[in-house]
Amino acid sequence: MIRTDAQLSVSRFAELIDVSRRTYTYRLTKHRRGDSAKGRWPAPVVDRIEPVVAKYALACPITATSAAPDLIAVFEAAIATAETLLGVPLIEDCIDPVTGELCPVVIVTDNGPAMKSIAVAKWFKNRPEVTHVRTRHRSPHTNGVIERWFQSLKHERLYRHDIATVIDLADHVNDFIDEHNTIHPNETLDWQRPLDAYLKDPTLKPAPPKTEQES
Repeated sequence: MIRTDAQLSVSRFAELIDVSRRTYTYRLTKHRRGDSAKGRWPAPVVDRIEPVVAKYALACPITATSAAPDLIAVFEAAIATAETLLGVPLIEDCIDPVTGELCPVVIVTDNGPAMKSIAVAKWFKNRPEVTHVRTRHRSPHTNGVIERWFQSLKHERLYRHDIATVIDLADHVNDFIDEHNTIHPNETLDWQRPLDAYLKDPTLKPAPPKTEQES
C-alpha cells in the first residue's frame, strides 16, 4: 500500500492526495472488510499518486546550527543535485508530459523549530515544484528511510574513524554519500545502485527485491 510504504500517517496522506480524512478512512475500512463502497474515489486519488523509489542521497551538508537558513540551504543543495542529474530544472521534470499538470515533489521532514518556521513556509510557497509534509509528533519512524540512512552513515562510516575536525567530518560524509549512491547495491531497489534507480523512468509498481541467490 502506498501510504504504508511511504510511512505516512492517515492524516498526512489524505492531505497529500487532497481527500478528506473521513472519506479515506471510510474507504479503507470498507476495503479491509471486503465490502465495496458506493461511488467512486475522487479523481485526485488516481491523478496525484506516483511513488518513486530511488533512495538516492541528494545532500547532507555539515552545519553548526539547525536554523531555518540551514534547512533552506539543504533544500537548495538537494534541488541543485537533482537538476544536475536530470539535466533540466526540477520544475520542468515535475510537469506531466500528457496533461501538462505540475506534480510537485513531496519533501517530508520532522517537526523541529526550523521546519515550522515562517521562513521555510515562505520558501515552499515560492517553489511550486516542491511541497512540504511534516511527520507526526514523536514519530520519527514515519520518516524511516532517511532515519535509516543516518544510522548507516554513523555505523558504517563515522563511528569507525577518529574524526578530529569539521573538515574531516565533511569529507567522510561526502565519501559515504558517493559510495551509497554509486557503488553499493540496495536490496529494496532490486539490487540496483541508487543512482541507477534514480535515473530510471518511475513506475507505479517497483519490482520486488530479489534475494542474493535469485539474482
